[in-house]
Amino acid sequence: MITRSAAEGGSFTCTPRTSEQFAMPQPETSETSRPEDPSHNYLTIVCMNCGYHFRVPQYCGNRFCSVCSGRRRARTRARITHLIHHVQHRKGYRLKMITLTIRNMPTLSGMVKTLVSHFKSLRKTKLWKTCVDGGCFVIEVTGKPGSWHAHLHVLVSASFIRWETLHSLWKKITGSTGVFIQNIPGRQAINYVTKYVTKSECDVETQRDVSDALKGTRLFQPFGSWYAVANTYPKDKPVCPECKTRAWGIEEYELNPLFHRRI
Repeated sequence: MITRSAAEGGSFTCTPRTSEQFAMPQPETSETSRPEDPSHNYLTIVCMNCGYHFRVPQYCGNRFCSVCSGRRRARTRARITHLIHHVQHRKGYRLKMITLTIRNMPTLSGMVKTLVSHFKSLRKTKLWKTCVDGGCFVIEVTGKPGSWHAHLHVLVSASFIRWETLHSLWKKITGSTGVFIQNIPGRQAINYVTKYVTKSECDVETQRDVSDALKGTRLFQPFGSWYAVANTYPKDKPVCPECKTRAWGIEEYELNPLFHRRI
């Protein structure tokens, strides 16, 4: 527990937090810091050793929020980069991007569940088990109330897959023909997949409804051999730029029930 003096910006009590309790953001620099949005809640992250502190937007519950979604996108980008750099491709396998979709549906949660269920069925087929070693996927949502459209953007380590064969198999499983496949360089794959994590083409009024409908749904998920690689992603807290320690806490008077969500 640490107390900051009035000369340092007011007296408060700070409780240490572990990396399991919240996603530790990186300290802001003059190059990366942004003016605070008065309509958004913020937390003050404090070094427990020297009192160095910085402000971060508190996750508001909206996956597409322009204020706090940047950190979610940065976390996902770091995880995808880790995967790309550490996955060992089998002989004859290379990085590919597969996009899958089905016909529009009236309810968003129903469509996403159906799409993910069909993808699980695809991963159980002989073609997939033979040609794909592992990968990860993100979900992109477009459309409007009453006519939602969702895509799976799947990054895989795979051998040669004929588009006609995959197309035929996906149509057999889903009744739909939305299939696209291409080879993709690692850097391009990172940029391509990351942009869909917090992307929404819905208007501002609909975004919150979309976010609520997707509660409990993983919009980014590794699978196959990539799942084990994802578990090796380092979760060390950042080093304090002042004293070089890793002991961080949050000002107690700022804590509220939303705290336990990722920020």
